Amino acid sequence: MKYPKANNYLVYKKVDDDWCRIRDYSDDKISSLEVDMKTARFLRRLDGKTSPIKCMPGTSAEEVREILRMLKRNGLLRTKKRVIWKGIGSVEVTLWIPGMKFQKSIYPKIFNWMLLLTWLPLLCAGLFLFLKDMGRYVERMEWVDFQILMGFIAGMLLGMLFHEIAHGSASMSYGVKVFELGIFLDFFMPGAYAALDVQLSKNRWHRIQILGAGVEANFWIGGCCLVLGRCFPALGCFFMMSAICNILLGMSNICLWRLVGGADLDGMLIFSEILGVDNFLDKARITVFNKRKRREIRAKLGMSGYALIFVYRAIFLFQVLFPVSLVANLAMIAM
Repeated sequence: MKYPKANNYLVYKKVDDDWCRIRDYSDDKISSLEVDMKTARFLRRLDGKTSPIKCMPGTSAEEVREILRMLKRNGLLRTKKRVIWKGIGSVEVTLWIPGMKFQKSIYPKIFNWMLLLTWLPLLCAGLFLFLKDMGRYVERMEWVDFQILMGFIAGMLLGMLFHEIAHGSASMSYGVKVFELGIFLDFFMPGAYAALDVQLSKNRWHRIQILGAGVEANFWIGGCCLVLGRCFPALGCFFMMSAICNILLGMSNICLWRLVGGADLDGMLIFSEILGVDNFLDKARITVFNKRKRREIRAKLGMSGYALIFVYRAIFLFQVLFPVSLVANLAMIAM
């Protein structure tokens, strides 16, 4: 039997010893609601598996039903389905809603620190083994079209999924609530998502690491696949294609910065945090093409202004050159 479940997008903030402010983080249009602490504790216990009456002992069934009606009216109970069809070739699937007990456990911290400390050594080791003896590495591989296809599919799917898991684990390890993790199809294009708000962290360097964790995961998988390809040459083609996919995913997130639909990628958000500049890419584009704007920045910031203009120009150049080089390299691989 299914029981009522609290909306997993709720954020609780204690007002005083008797009252708690609750806000639905998925909808900015809904104002926050203040409830007494007893009701807030009751709402937190609604996990969809336990009877609401057991979640509020000492309260009559009629009172519990009245509180549930109030919570439902204010959108505090979960109504979202796990599978949401959004049109032709478009669907969103919720895979996991992490419980608060897990989010506060040591497991996300272990995974996050493992990733943080090992992604660069593993990537360097993989590239070293590949470049050290690239000729024999490639010769020993069995070039099988099926392996190339499966390596591409596995690399992309694994890379996208672990990219978001890494964002989630970094968030949880720094005390930022992860609302849910899932996958989606957008006009038959697969993807994954981690529903969280990095701005809930007050520590700037924690926010940067949360934003960068997905890229770290892609480079970690890329390095691991290069090492495995060297160890198992019969599957070398599969592992090399998986490595290429993940390294390109990581580089794309750093260098491309913005999707066609307007969504900001990790690279733009990371540099915005480092430099403390909002809408970084838009300001970079304006500065590159506006001489008066560059003059104002130099006059206001002095040498720091020259450095900022240099960064703006470098970023804009990356935006142009990286897609061109990516297409050129893919064309060479296809040939």
